[in-house]
Amino acid sequence: MVDDPARTRAVGDDVWIVTDAAGFVQDCSPAAVRLVGYTARGARGRELPNMFVSHRPRLNELLSAAQGITIERHAAFRPNDRKALPVHFRVERGEVLPDGQITLRWTFAVRWPVGMRLPHGVDRRQLITVWRSESMRCVFVPGGKDKRRLLVCGEDDEVVHEEEALTPREAFARAAELHTLVDTGNAPQTSRTAPSDPDKTNPEQSEAAEHPASVLNASRAAARAPDMPSRRRESSAAAGSPVSESDRS
Repeated sequence: MVDDPARTRAVGDDVWIVTDAAGFVQDCSPAAVRLVGYTARGARGRELPNMFVSHRPRLNELLSAAQGITIERHAAFRPNDRKALPVHFRVERGEVLPDGQITLRWTFAVRWPVGMRLPHGVDRRQLITVWRSESMRCVFVPGGKDKRRLLVCGEDDEVVHEEEALTPREAFARAAELHTLVDTGNAPQTSRTAPSDPDKTNPEQSEAAEHPASVLNASRAAARAPDMPSRRRESSAAAGSPVSESDRS
């Protein structure tokens, strides 16, 4: 078994925000709510460009986008009460409202940190590290049936692959398979895209979801510096024993 599409979470681009031509938020997807760090109601009316800490789109650019000129580039985006994240964003002309107002549609590809992929009610200290390599680790998220999942984290603890796990036993067996896939590197290469909202399951699977090992290997090869686990975690990983987040020093 390489992949079960019924349990693998889609990694499509579903992080979108709609603003007016000046950049004030009108609507956003559930995944975008997680990105900005506000509730859906709290996000409305906020000036989205002010949440960028680098390569912020200027007003004249937004007005040009309203006329059909697309904006697209990498930037650093700071969610509410969190550190800045690297994102790739695109701004295009959106729908024209009945009152004649032109909207802008923003889409984001996000490098999600593991803390932003945890289901509601799951504490980071509950996470169990199943295996660890020089630059990657596989984490089991315990909890109820709708919360259990495996996360494979790469550089800077960003999530590069995510899938559901029906039971802890299945999760550990699946983690071993992923470890083997990463070590052998036999899967075809695919590009990495942004993960979907962890509380919403998208039945449409992307190419990266079908071949997780290619994404994992690409992330491992791109790592700039190897992770340096403690002697305790290193010996546990070598023995194949899970390590909980609370044991991390």
